[in-house]
Amino acid sequence: MLKAEFSKTWKDFRLDIKLELEKGVGVLFGYSGSGKTQTLRAITGLMTPDEGTIVCRDQVFFDSDKNVNLSPQKRRGAMVFQEHNLFPHMSVRQNILFGAPRDVSKEAKENALQEILKRYRLTNVIDKYPGEISGGQKQRCAFARAMISKPDFLCLDEPFNALDNPLRTAMRDCIGHIIHELEIPVLLVTHDIFEAISLADKLFIYMHGEIVQQGNTEEILRNPSNEAVSALVSVTHFMDKLNSIKNSCKIS
Repeated sequence: MLKAEFSKTWKDFRLDIKLELEKGVGVLFGYSGSGKTQTLRAITGLMTPDEGTIVCRDQVFFDSDKNVNLSPQKRRGAMVFQEHNLFPHMSVRQNILFGAPRDVSKEAKENALQEILKRYRLTNVIDKYPGEISGGQKQRCAFARAMISKPDFLCLDEPFNALDNPLRTAMRDCIGHIIHELEIPVLLVTHDIFEAISLADKLFIYMHGEIVQQGNTEEILRNPSNEAVSALVSVTHFMDKLNSIKNSCKIS
């Protein structure tokens, strides 16, 4: 269970968030600048809220009243960005192993590496460098690096956004199957309603720094809480697409 209830105020913006996700994929959906990425940054420890609490699997990450604020390294989470952030001077093998736990044996790391290479279909490019592989392979490498540590939670900040549409669809299908098999909370930021529909177990609608509606995707599309949410998800158009998209993605 991941629970986050916190606030953060900047000069001209206030983020006031309350969310819970037991496991599965929670999609943060909303307009640019509504606070989605900052939510991920707070949960992973890259941004410190002004007040509130963040807890995952009974471990307190942040508690303003108790003066608790764990470093990102101690939160046992992982984050994947749209830019991949791979080290250009490292091979695929080296990039993935960079994410491995430091306190395990060399043999355990190698076993974990071989397993994850197969899972993400990277075995044939293990010794290549980021500049020598495709965009889809780079993104799968970024996922592999994040997952080799077996994190307690996973944050994805528009991970498919840098890909062309055909590749984006293929990657969404491939990674979608994998993240739905994980027994951990997964938070995904996207501006794409099709990604939200196909991947979300729970949908969080963001507006102006707040979550204005949350719940089952189909329920929100059928019953938006107000006109602004209705306009955001474009109910009339997208409800006609819902069943066909879910069926084509084959994600459960």
